[in-house]
Amino acid sequence: MLQGIFRVVLLLAFLCLNQSVFAQLEDASISDLRKQLEVANDPDLSGEIYERIITAHMRVDTDSMYYFAEQFNNFANRQNDDLLRLKALYHLGRYHAVKGEGDEAIKYFEDAYAKLETSTDPSFQGKVIGMMGYTYYSNGQYDFAIRYYEESLTYFRQANDQRSTAIAISTIGSIYYQLRDFDAAKAQYLESLEIKEELKDSVLMSTDLTNIGLIYQREGKLDSALVFSLKALEIDQKFNNQFGIADIYGDLSSIYREQGSLSEATYYATRSLEVASSVNSLPLIRDAHQLLYVTYQVAGNLHSALFHHEEFKAYSDSIINISTQQELVNAQEKYESQKKEQEILLLEAENKEAQLKVTIAILVAVSFIIILSVAYWQTTKRKERERALQVQSIQKELENYGLLINEKDSFINEVIDKLKNFTKELKTFESKREMNTLIDSLHQNVKLTDDEDQLFHRIEQINSGFFRKLDNKTDSLTKGERRLASLVQMDLSNKEIGSIIGINAKSVTQARYRLKKKLSLEPEEDLAQYLKQLG
Repeated sequence: MLQGIFRVVLLLAFLCLNQSVFAQLEDASISDLRKQLEVANDPDLSGEIYERIITAHMRVDTDSMYYFAEQFNNFANRQNDDLLRLKALYHLGRYHAVKGEGDEAIKYFEDAYAKLETSTDPSFQGKVIGMMGYTYYSNGQYDFAIRYYEESLTYFRQANDQRSTAIAISTIGSIYYQLRDFDAAKAQYLESLEIKEELKDSVLMSTDLTNIGLIYQREGKLDSALVFSLKALEIDQKFNNQFGIADIYGDLSSIYREQGSLSEATYYATRSLEVASSVNSLPLIRDAHQLLYVTYQVAGNLHSALFHHEEFKAYSDSIINISTQQELVNAQEKYESQKKEQEILLLEAENKEAQLKVTIAILVAVSFIIILSVAYWQTTKRKERERALQVQSIQKELENYGLLINEKDSFINEVIDKLKNFTKELKTFESKREMNTLIDSLHQNVKLTDDEDQLFHRIEQINSGFFRKLDNKTDSLTKGERRLASLVQMDLSNKEIGSIIGINAKSVTQARYRLKKKLSLEPEEDLAQYLKQLG
């Protein structure tokens, strides 16, 4: 429960500071907005439409979000409008923040920060600065995050934007919580809560109430923790926030267990499981099973504890990241060991001979599963390493090929210049000999296209399954589009791809956009992720 709460705060901070833009989206779909953009004549109206389109794509298609943010930036530069430039830089920073590219996001936000005086809207100015704080927070640079969030408060208060003020204060509280300064965190949450109570903004109040309850629980003030958690529950029930209800039920179960009220702890953990199951939230279902496992274990009900421990492990395994496969093997061994020990305790009253047979069967099964799991993991890792080495080799060749292309272009230009100089002297034997030499050189250099074909032939050999699946999706791709797809699937940047196929990064972005349309992908689908899945 503690781990999830700060993601909620960050999400609220990130989304609510842009609520005014989201609200406008209710009036028009993305396709309608694009049509409006084509016919808009007023620069300010065009800028507003760009912002709506970018914000809409932020939630479903980051490639398109970047494309339109770039288009907005180009439009602002053509208009020579500093206010539009400020807004375009802000949205480019948001794109990189969404992608988790903190350093790139900060660059754009700093450029926007330098143009803040072009805006007369202190609330928007505060949002730009607040996003800088958000990005530093995401990077774990808490001192910078606090500094920028506190600066954003100056602008929000100047604009009398109480809602954004409360959100920024609450986020500062979460930063102090991460720094383990719980007194400072609680003070910020209480200040934020006071503002939200004045605004009668019950939805946001729930987050602060929950966070304050968690701090009181850490301090051992369980009665106070209970009061704040119950208030948060009342709000989430009022607005039918099923995810929040399931989470707070879990908090209440933990508090009651610490108080020694095991029946109440069991009740709320069970309710948390029921609500989490109704919304099919795997993390919340997993957490509820863990609460029930711990509560039943404390109560001495080992049979029920074992059941929920098995469920907890099953849900944990279903959502674990594949990159932590070794941790899965270790956790499986620990789980099986605990399972064996608890089963032995449950079967103590049984016949000793039968107990021995069951134990031996379990040990054999566990050993077999572990051996198979380890063998499978080792085989998978070996194949991944081999493929990674192949891909690394190809990527190195692609880099070298990009350099070779540049050298080739320079060489051909030199040859052409020389041909022009000798054109008027073709009647002499010396000029003919020189011309033939230059032509031979040109022919030799043109053969570099064979290297290109050989290089992409190697890529096709390594990714044969990928190209078969790609051809099954559509047969209308050109040779160049197939090669672009293979480079995107290898996770190369637009700059690297452009160097290899001889175009600039912006042209690569446009080519990716066209490729996505040919593959009939939905707006919310990510091209790179889609191609990786084919691989």
